[in-house]
Amino acid sequence: SWSCATIATQKAQSTYHPINFSFWLYAISMLITIPFLSIDSILLPFNYDSIFWINFLIISVVVLGFGNTAYFLSTMKLGSGKASSFMFIVPFSAILSSSLLLGEIIAATTIVGGLLTLIAVFLINK
Repeated sequence: SWSCATIATQKAQSTYHPINFSFWLYAISMLITIPFLSIDSILLPFNYDSIFWINFLIISVVVLGFGNTAYFLSTMKLGSGKASSFMFIVPFSAILSSSLLLGEIIAATTIVGGLLTLIAVFLINK
């Protein structure tokens, strides 16, 4: 789970660079997952077109690579407790992004909840 990865990150800070840690975390996770997959599900993505592969590479390399490396760096600098508090912002930022990029309408209660979340993260890290 994510909490185990956070604690492991803090403990590995003196041994591994965050990019190396991200690589090994996902490589080991992939190896653990493979025995539970069927051959059909492993081969299925190879039938998709180039748009799928471009999006897949952007999401996996750029977004996950940058996001997880930034998270692991913050865990090493702030500690696991404070760095984990920023995970509470993810749902609110996703809603804001969908509003800006897709024109989704945000309910007033969602804005209030998001502001309370931001206040909570501020208080945790104060």
